[in-house]
Amino acid sequence: MAKLPLTIACGDYDRTRAIKDGATEIEGCEVNYLPLYPEEAFFRAFKYTEFDVSELSFSSYIRTTAAGTSEYIGIPASCLGSSATPAFTCVSLWNREARGSARQARRSAE
Repeated sequence: MAKLPLTIACGDYDRTRAIKDGATEIEGCEVNYLPLYPEEAFFRAFKYTEFDVSELSFSSYIRTTAAGTSEYIGIPASCLGSSATPAFTCVSLWNREARGSARQARRSAE
């Protein structure tokens, strides 16, 4: 059976490096890990919805969810931080079946 292609946009953190380097596999998936700075991942995720899994701005995620326009399902995950400097990252997934229709609708609106 063919593996499901999965594009992940996330920073190069120690907690995600095993997925990036391939030391840890995601069963049934062919991972394309894009190590992006958070600002670039946030912009591209919201502007183009081009990733299957992405680090997101929590405030932008809450804003779009409240407006009913979010194409993402938020999963809280701490990808960085320590007890001295805690941080929260919203790793988000979206419906792969809606991918084509969402992109088409955005292109039609532009």
